[in-house]
Amino acid sequence: MGRAISDNFYRDLKTGCLSDILKAVHNDTTLIMELRGKAVTIYYRGGALFTITEGTDGYSATYNSAYWKIKKKYPELTESPEIKDCVEKIALYKDQMDFHMANSKRTLEKQCQQNIVLENNILGQVSTEADGTTGDYFSLDIEYPYKDSEGTDARFDIVALNFPSTSSRRKKRDNLGISIVEVKYYDDAMRGNSGIQKHIKDYLNFIQSEEYHEMCRDMEKVFYQKCELGLIPSYTTRLKKDKRYYNITIDDSKVDFVFMFANRDPDSRKAKEELQESIKKFGKMATERIYVAVSSDVGYIMFRYVGEDGKDRYIPIEKYIQG
Repeated sequence: MGRAISDNFYRDLKTGCLSDILKAVHNDTTLIMELRGKAVTIYYRGGALFTITEGTDGYSATYNSAYWKIKKKYPELTESPEIKDCVEKIALYKDQMDFHMANSKRTLEKQCQQNIVLENNILGQVSTEADGTTGDYFSLDIEYPYKDSEGTDARFDIVALNFPSTSSRRKKRDNLGISIVEVKYYDDAMRGNSGIQKHIKDYLNFIQSEEYHEMCRDMEKVFYQKCELGLIPSYTTRLKKDKRYYNITIDDSKVDFVFMFANRDPDSRKAKEELQESIKKFGKMATERIYVAVSSDVGYIMFRYVGEDGKDRYIPIEKYIQG
């Protein structure tokens, strides 16, 4: 499914009737905006705050009424707010989400997912504008869905552009790679219907599909639109005078799968046992481009490569099992 938005939608966000929505996202570092083809979704604490949908006669906004299932704090909140209310009453809508999240099942994994996007795309700028680089990735999409006739029903946590931050490589915008990232928070979901083996199977099916190649072309445009809309400021800070840098190409053959294990006990054997079973089930060759991310000290910015020689810090799952 295409994620890039229409030219009219893009212009209305940048300078038209939706520009105040975009400014609200720019001015609030607890928010991210993701492109959804006929819509954009604004996320807060890992949950959808507003979805703005393009229609034949304008735009409509939606807010999830489940956020007031326990208690509706503000009577004026509605499932279908006016566009202007999404800006003027955004603090109330966010506070309603805060109340809901404080009194219901925690969504720590989704909040972690959003923090990864925030740190790599928005918050991770270095102090000097002359450089403006961060880690080795930029998030292009979250919650990317894929279904096929063979029964695959997947939703990939993050589709990330593999863009090494070494000075020489950052100048080359062609033949970049894609990493599909799966976030695992604690040890609870290592097995079963949403476990490690399921994610690996979904990934292997997806990269053999035509939709994967279509996604690569789509993500090239998504990167351009996100740069132009100011949604990846950690990359675009130094590029305001040279928009050629917004144009990239993705090499479809450069794809891998990365597990990001967060806040789990490193002494637990669950992850390693499931990874080992996955190698047995799918084979060494099929799983050779599946990795476990390692952090740079502590944090969410995804630093993968060491210096200009490009040594890979991420650990192939076979070696991770042995460690």
